This record gives sequence, C-alpha cells and structure tokens, in this order.
Amino acid sequence: VALIQLSASNSPIFNLNYNSYPHLWRFLQSGDVYVDMMIALMERYNWKRIAVISDLETVFHSQIAVTLANRIQSDNDKELVYQGGLVRLMNIFEDKVLFDLRQTQARIIFITASGAQIANILCKAAKSGMLYPNYLWVIADFTLDLLQDTNRCDNRTLLRAVEGSIMSYFSLKPEDVNQVMINASNETYSTYLNKYYEELDNVKVDYNDDSLEGDPEYSSLAYDQVWAFSLAVDKAIKSENISIERYGFGKPQITDVIENHLRNITFQGASGDIKFSENREVSTPIDLFQIRSGDEILVGKRIIFDKAVEWANVNIIFSDKLDDETPVFYQLVHPAITSLMVIGVIVLFIMITIILILMCYYRERPEIKASSLNVSLLIFFACYLFVLVLIIHILLSSVELSTILYSILCNSEFVVIVNAYFLIFLTIFVKLERISQIFHNRNLKYLGWRYSNCALVIKVIVGTSIANILLAIVLFQPLTRRLYDEFTTVDSITVIYRYHFCKSPTFIPEILSLIVYIYFFSIVALNIYLASKLRHINQKQFKNTKAVTILMAMAFVLAVCSETSRIILKDGNSSVVYFNVIQYCVSLCSVILCQMILFFPKVFVVVKE
Repeated sequence: VALIQLSASNSPIFNLNYNSYPHLWRFLQSGDVYVDMMIALMERYNWKRIAVISDLETVFHSQIAVTLANRIQSDNDKELVYQGGLVRLMNIFEDKVLFDLRQTQARIIFITASGAQIANILCKAAKSGMLYPNYLWVIADFTLDLLQDTNRCDNRTLLRAVEGSIMSYFSLKPEDVNQVMINASNETYSTYLNKYYEELDNVKVDYNDDSLEGDPEYSSLAYDQVWAFSLAVDKAIKSENISIERYGFGKPQITDVIENHLRNITFQGASGDIKFSENREVSTPIDLFQIRSGDEILVGKRIIFDKAVEWANVNIIFSDKLDDETPVFYQLVHPAITSLMVIGVIVLFIMITIILILMCYYRERPEIKASSLNVSLLIFFACYLFVLVLIIHILLSSVELSTILYSILCNSEFVVIVNAYFLIFLTIFVKLERISQIFHNRNLKYLGWRYSNCALVIKVIVGTSIANILLAIVLFQPLTRRLYDEFTTVDSITVIYRYHFCKSPTFIPEILSLIVYIYFFSIVALNIYLASKLRHINQKQFKNTKAVTILMAMAFVLAVCSETSRIILKDGNSSVVYFNVIQYCVSLCSVILCQMILFFPKVFVVVKE
C-alpha cells in the first residue's frame, strides 16, 4: 500500500528498520540526536567515563541507551563504566542502579526514561547525597517543567536533586512569536497560538471539560504536517498535471510524484524550519541547558542538519572521575562509644551467667522449681543469642568491613534477634498456659504429657520454626549493604564521608517481615491475655503475672523504638551511623528487662533467705 505516512514519532527504532517504512516522513528527528548531544558534551569537556541508565520497557528510551553505549564502546578513548535499567512500579531497579553507580564510582550519568522514573530516581539520589557538584545527571528529552509535571516526590526535593544537572529537549517554539511562517500560511506564530486556543475553547465546550490544557508546541507538528503535505500536493498538481482524486490505494506512481515534491519542500512552520533530510525526517533544533537555582541556563544548541553544536558562553567545571587522592572516610562510631558497648556486652554476659548458675544451684527451692528451670533454659539461651546480636551491632557500627561480610552480618543479626525474641515469648506463653491449666483444673485431672517439660520445649521449638520458615522466605532476597556518600570540603580539599547500612533490594521482604511482626505481636497479645486470667493467683511461687504483663508492655515499647529507628535512620542519610548504636541499646535493654523481671527477683529472694 503506497500511502504517505506523516508522523511526529522520533523513536530510534525506525532508523534500524529504515527500509521497512519507505513512505514514513517524520517531523521530529530521531531520538538518536540525544546521543549526538551527549558525545558532543563529552568531547567539549574532555569527559571519558559515563554511566547510562534507561527505561527497559520503552523502545524509545532503551534504543537511545543502546545506541549511546555502542558509540562509546566503539571509541577507544571513552569508557562506559556502567549500564543499568529501570522498570516502572518496581523500586528494586532504582535502588540497584544507585548502589551500582556507587560501586563503579561513575559520576556522570546519562538517563533516558519516563518523567516519573527520572523524578523518582533523582529524589532517591538526593537522599543518598548523589548530587551536583559530586554527581552530574544528563537528562534526555525533558525540560524542568515537564519533569515537574510527572514528579512523584515533593517538588522541593526534586529541585534540589536536579540542581546542576543538564537537560536536553527539542526546541519547537520560536524565540520570536511574531516570526512569519514564510512559504506556508505567511501568518505569525502568535496568530497560530491565538487560533489554537480558540479551537481549544471550542473543544472544551463540545466535551464540557474545562480541565483540557492542550499543548500548542506539540500541536504545531500536526499543523506543519498538514502544510507540508498540502504544499507537496499543490506542486504535484501544478507541475505534473495530476489530479488529487487519483491519489489513493494501489497508486504508487502518484505517491512517488508527491513524495518527490515533499522531499524538496522548504518553509517556515509553527514548529520551526521544515526541510527533510535524506532519512525523510526534519532536523529539529535541540536545546541543551543546565539547571542553576531553578532556572534553565542555555549551554548549547544543535543546529539544523548539522551535528555541530553552537556552544553558549557557559562553562561546566566537572571531572568525570574522583581524584585518586580524594580521601574516603568510613563513618564509624566514636571509639569511646565502642568501648562502652564492649563493656556492656561483657557485663551483660557475666550477669546472665551468674543468674543462670544460681538458678541451677538452687533449683530445688520452691521459688526456682516453680519456674520450670528446664523450660526456662530456653529463655537463657535466647539471652545469649542477644549477646551475639550485641557483638554484631558492635562490628557493624565500629569496624570497617567488606561488602560481603557486612551483608552477612546484617542478615545474621536479623535472623538471630528474631529467634531470640520468639524463644523468650513463646516460652513464657507455654509456661503461662500450663499454669492456667493447673489452677483451673477443678477436677484435679492429670494434665498428661502435653504439659510436660519436654512437650513445652517442643511447642516452643515448633513455634520458633514457623518464624524461621517465614524468615527463609524473607531472606530469599537478602539484605545487602548500601552506601551513602557525603562530600565535604575541608581546608579546600574535597573529602568523602561514607556511611554504610543494610537495605532490602525490594519491598517484598518488607511485606513478609510485616507478617513476622504480626505473628510476634499475636504471641505477645496472648501472653497478656493469659497473664490477666492468672492475676488472682495468690501462691507467691506462681504470682508473677504482673511481671509478665510489664515485660510484654516494655517489649512492645522497645519494638516500636527499634522499628522507628529502622525507618528514620536507615533511609540513606548521615544519621545512619547511629542506627546500630540504637539497636544495640534496644537489645541490651531487652535482655536486662527479661533477666530482672523474670529471674532476678527469684534468685534474690532465695539468696537472701
């Protein structure tokens, strides 16, 4: 079918299959022009190393990225240090890209993606300290206004994130609105705008929708398409003596005649100078500008039908890599704090051990015997697990570790602390359940093996195993180390303060972790319920239900404090250095409360007597 196709599509995919679209005429140049602009920037400022990020789901963006990557890899003088991709609605890719950029030490990042994706990753980069003048983002096919229209984070953060970045976009609006559209309507651009908005007002009335805003710049492309085809047909009629009625399906000779004249059409249109290249596309000017204090400062302009760039008198001082002598300091807690944390672990270990030895020594005393020491050993084991957690927090906060070891400790801390909490509260639950059966056994029936010490231990192990099954699912995508760099000038020398923290690569483990917490708090609620049922017991050997209730309440407060610090301090900022210290304090308080409320009073009474 030899029908002429007029389009404003600038997808680079058409360049790969040029012969498959013999009658396609495009009024925007291929998106590959952004590749030319990036190469021109690199050559002007002698940049050698860049990273490329693109939307993996869109042919337009992904093809631009592939073309740029191929151009750089074919140039021995340039280096593609990283190439990553984004997928909509999946934050895992944004987090992974930012992490990889740090690992590769890429400082110039070319990004081509949807506005929402760009805004989101820039806002995350701002929270991670990846801003100008330490990182330079080069954004293709967007202006600041267009980016703000698709923004998914707050506007203040976005403006801070784009400060210093470079943007490039087609220049479709003439600088002079009174410029006459020569060889076409011979009217001015301002006349076109007036008529456009008159039409828009009529459409609003027809559709009863006042929210329609329109886009006069993109509409100008359709305006020029109509003019280009009309002028070509007019010349074909006049020079070839053909009738427009003869144009249609199955008339390739008429199509050829019109296309011959279309190829030579030249006029001033609403979208700029209209003239087709050999690839049947209009070479639209491209503006290149840098964001400074929220304003777009023109850096350069790509001229029609020429890959050369007219550079403005604007200099961008930026190095494509960090100076080899740039010092990097891992931010760890103060040695004095580390010393106190170590002393705390030693003292806690000694305290737990002394109480355990005394409990075993006086195990035949009624106060101790009533606490079912064999079952209570599970709680002591959990307390020793907490000691291990404290050691892990000391290592994470005070020692410079490799990425692998740091990630292993992050996941180990999560597993150990969950097991410790479940061992304590499940053991309390089964013991309270047995006490409830004893004191509500009005017929004095034998309780049976289900309430023996061995059965209670099995119940605790089974309950903890369920938590571990959930943990295994959560850690199918394990926690990994993330870095946050803070660039600071000290005595005119740039230094990097680097912070590290654990973060899940996706939001899925966060959801599964929520299930673990729901399971945990359901056990806490059951403990409180059983303790309230047993509050009337008068026997002093068993009268510890108030202590259990206090312990449950304190555990809830500590869990809230722990999760609050996890949310606030682990979001990629300099305060993350305090996270492990706070978690250390929470774990320490948990063990002390457990020992002081459940066991120390019993031991104290026995030893005193």
